[in-house]
Amino acid sequence: MDRTQRHHLTDMLVLAAPAVIRGADSFEAGLLTFPELPHGIPSHDTLERVCARWDAARMEEGFRDWVQDTFALTAGQVVVIASGTL
Repeated sequence: MDRTQRHHLTDMLVLAAPAVIRGADSFEAGLLTFPELPHGIPSHDTLERVCARWDAARMEEGFRDWVQDTFALTAGQVVVIASGTL
């Protein structure tokens, strides 16, 4: 196992975000279903170390800001982010 890979933070965010949104407590399942990344798929240990260092409140604030900036809603529209089992 090569433990010296440098992974892009954006790649790890894309891998971690669906798990975090659905409330997963581990990254051990489902990582192999993603397309190949330039430096391979980060291990679940790597993802857990990176996510443990994130400021959850700032990540949530940034995500909300991104959604508001990206999606213009008209009165009465609703955007479902996660529902049931993904």
